[in-house]
Parts: sequence; structure tokens; C-alpha cells
Amino acid sequence: MNTKNHLHLVKSTDDPASRLWLERVAARFDATGSATVRNVLDYVCLTGLPAGEASLAQVRATADILLGLDLDYEVTAAALIVPVLRAHPEAAREIREKFGVTIAELAEGVVRMSEIGALSSRARSPARPEAQAAQLEALRKMLLAMVQDVRIVLIK
Repeated sequence: MNTKNHLHLVKSTDDPASRLWLERVAARFDATGSATVRNVLDYVCLTGLPAGEASLAQVRATADILLGLDLDYEVTAAALIVPVLRAHPEAAREIREKFGVTIAELAEGVVRMSEIGALSSRARSPARPEAQAAQLEALRKMLLAMVQDVRIVLIK
């Protein structure tokens, strides 16, 4: 993966704010969960966050919200990796191999939801309210059919 245009190219443990955040994560999850989240954060830091994407602090803040909801480490890890996957769809296979199917599928689901949202916002709204309501209902059904795991909605 080309990291030439990326902002953050340091390990998470090199960043004092990330070190403190990882201490909070370690208190929340078991050793496996903590190690996975740390490895994902390292991957995000070393891969880099593309220009225009969320900063490392924003990515951690999103994960913090999910930690506050008492969700599992896989959700936290997926939330961290979404900006990388959004910028580098070709990384999906590598993410799946490094961090497992569940984390990859959660992150991929969030990216798919974003793509649907972008499509719906670009579509012209019908002039008639009943046609607009039908379009919104069709979009809602499509989203529900796509989302196989409610955690995807929480991450989004």
C-alpha cells in the first residue's frame, strides 16, 4: 500500500495520546482484545490516514464512543480501521488476514453504508411527497437488508 500521501506514519505507542488511550483500552478488554485493538491502531498509524480523512484523534474519539457503549473489542477495532479501508478498498483482504473476518466485515459494512448514504444524497428528490416517501422506504429496506450485524450501525 502506498503511504506517500499519508499523515501519520508512527506506531501508536510513539504517540503519547495513543499510549494513554491504549491504557484505557487495556483496562476495558482482556489481553486478546487489548492486543488486537493495539495492533489495529498500529496498523492505522503505520498505514496512515489519508489527507482529508479523520485524524488519529478523531478515530480514537469514535472508538471512545463505542467503548462508552460497552461494546466488544471487535467493534472498537473496526471503528479504528474504517478510514483506512474507505481510502484503500484493496486493503480489505490484508485486514481480513491480519485482524480476522469479524473486524473486516464490520469495517466493510460501515464503508458500504457510507456508499449508500452518498448515493442517496446525490439522487434527485422526487417532486411529490409520496414518491419521496417511497424512495426513502426503499432505501431503508436496502440498508436493513445489507446490515447483517447491528454493530455496523453503531459504528456508523
